[in-house]
This record gives sequence, structure tokens and C-alpha cells, in this order.
Amino acid sequence: MAHVEQALKGLSKDLREVVVLRIWGNLTFPEIAEMTGVSVPTATSRFRYGIDHLRKSEIIAELRP
Repeated sequence: MAHVEQALKGLSKDLREVVVLRIWGNLTFPEIAEMTGVSVPTATSRFRYGIDHLRKSEIIAELRP
């Protein structure tokens, strides 16, 4: 889990917030949008960009088999 935390720190606050709320908070994009004060498409995009960044992260890449 420390690797994931380290990778999350590499995200901007906006991206990290949406990724954490979606994955660990199990919130929907409309719920996230309301909580963060952005539109649903913006919340969705932030999640997608955050996940893309994590997938490209060397830290996450090390965890893959």
C-alpha cells in the first residue's frame, strides 16, 4: 500500500482527490462532482487522467507481474 500512496502523491491535488473518492470512497461521479464543486464531465476526466498517470508511474509499474 505504501507504493500506491507514493504514486498518489505524484498526482495533483485535484486528480488525487477524485481518484481517492472514486476508488476508496466508492462514490459515483455525480457525487464526486457535487462534493468537489465541478461538473460530472470534469470529475470523470480528472479520474481518467489520474488513473492514466498512475498506470504510467514507475512505482505502479514495479508492482505489475
